[in-house]
Amino acid sequence: MKGQLTLVVPSMAYGDEIEAYRAEFLQPGAGNMNGSGSLQTLSVPEWLTLLKRDGNPDTCRDVPRSQFLCLRPGDGRVVGMVNIRHQLDEGMLHSGGHIGYSIRPSERSKGYGRQQLVLALDKCRDLGIRRALVCCDSDNEASRRIILSCGGVMEDIRARSDGKPVMRFWIALQGPPSQQGDGEDKDNKLSPGQAGS
Repeated sequence: MKGQLTLVVPSMAYGDEIEAYRAEFLQPGAGNMNGSGSLQTLSVPEWLTLLKRDGNPDTCRDVPRSQFLCLRPGDGRVVGMVNIRHQLDEGMLHSGGHIGYSIRPSERSKGYGRQQLVLALDKCRDLGIRRALVCCDSDNEASRRIILSCGGVMEDIRARSDGKPVMRFWIALQGPPSQQGDGEDKDNKLSPGQAGS
């Protein structure tokens, strides 16, 4: 792994890279394109429109969220994607978490997963989240190791709506008081109108 990765907001300036990222995940055996905010089913322009809507608390589908591309320095290649939920509704608290992420299949096993999660946790701090919930499928050993290496403490295993078991980890986020929010408990807060949905 060379150089520090960086998280950037998606735009059409990265359209070709986004399409290439998506194409790799559509290949058999590529795994899940987690943290992509529905990219697997939308064109890039449609996806960017959805991301704008989902970033606004008044127009989001469930909870406000921020989408990021994880870029490698030098060549600007998208090596991963991160989706950060600003708060948790019941579904996200059950098995989604604050952070969804994936690494491009051709870029796996290079140490990018941990570096990307560290960057995502920094974004959570900026949002005032004091404890981040990060989940992964129980059979995803690489993701489990990454979460543990970032300070994850497993709370339990729960079944997703499709029955697949998901491991749930909490990561305490330390930092200056100005980065820890206004004292409101943002780690488990349900979004308005989401209780019981």
